[in-house]
Amino acid sequence: MEETNPEKNSSENLSINYISLLNNLILSLNTSPLKALVELSNDFFLYSLIVEIEPSLENIFLNNLILNIEDPEIKQNNLNFIINSLEIYLKDKLNNNNIFPDKISVEKIINKDLDELIKLSEMLIILTIISTNKNNFIEKMNQTENNNINKLYYSLTKKYICFYPMDNIKIKPIQINPTIFDNEEENDNNNYQEKLIESLQNENEDLHRTIDNLCIEKQELQAIVDKLNTVIKESELDYNKLKEEYDIKEQNYSEIILNNKTTIEKLNNELKSEIKYNQNINEEKKLLLSELNKNKESIDELILIKKQLEEKDKLIKNLLEKNKENEILKEKVEENNYYKKSYEEQKIRVNEEHKLISESLYKLAIHFMTLKDDLQNRINSAKNGNK
Repeated sequence: MEETNPEKNSSENLSINYISLLNNLILSLNTSPLKALVELSNDFFLYSLIVEIEPSLENIFLNNLILNIEDPEIKQNNLNFIINSLEIYLKDKLNNNNIFPDKISVEKIINKDLDELIKLSEMLIILTIISTNKNNFIEKMNQTENNNINKLYYSLTKKYICFYPMDNIKIKPIQINPTIFDNEEENDNNNYQEKLIESLQNENEDLHRTIDNLCIEKQELQAIVDKLNTVIKESELDYNKLKEEYDIKEQNYSEIILNNKTTIEKLNNELKSEIKYNQNINEEKKLLLSELNKNKESIDELILIKKQLEEKDKLIKNLLEKNKENEILKEKVEENNYYKKSYEEQKIRVNEEHKLISESLYKLAIHFMTLKDDLQNRINSAKNGNK
């Protein structure tokens, strides 16, 4: 059985975290992510990342590098100059000659030595902390949803950086101390550094908790929307059934018109009553639409209910047109005593249909208002929770 090497596993895990951290920090790596730290051994690629982090270094490199040449010796010389210049720049900016006590071996970098590649990646990360664009990089870390990456970034800050003491700090730009402290001052500064880093980490964790809470609220609202969609589909099925019953009723009305003038007059009265009833429904529809308009910014799906109500308008218009046709036809029909009994039966059926329609629309309105109240309560709760 092959024995595992804990140190090797630790380095591999650390390299994975550094790759993820660099991909989150550097804009160009957002679109073309770094897949392995060995890619840093490419002189032109390393040069591009450093200049992107700190543009002021470009002039130094351009005057001393021969880029885009595949000659191994030239590429090695380029790497030597880039890494040495980066190390000198960091020590100068941090005013600390001991920040990287072990000089990075370019030969090991070229030979894919993981520990050396990790050191090089740390230098790049530290460069983001002290660069002229450091505020952008810190903001990126505060916005990341990966707590492990965030903690790694601030642990490196804590490892390499000393800070000016500052009062009332809350996610402010990192400032590098350019002076050499005596022991007492250095201890005070280190204590303040601990508090600054801890404050940033705690605030970032609070931001992540807020994000998690918002995600939960979003899922709850989505569940409500899904439930409303289900209700709307059920309402559509009920509407289709009612429409079929209306079609049958209209066919029966046509037969009545052809057979009996008296029946037509009675039906006309029935239709007027029905029109008045539908006008009442229309008023209820306007109230529902008013409620929908108040909440449409939160739930666009309720527009489907508005479309359903518009179909009711079309139905009312059709009934009015039928009424006009009935008035024309009623002058051509003759009285028929035989139909009297049939009309009474039909009247009972019409009354039952009216009752069924009234009950269905009343249930639909009650169900909608219940869902609307439930949704408003959830939105209010979510707002109160955010506060």
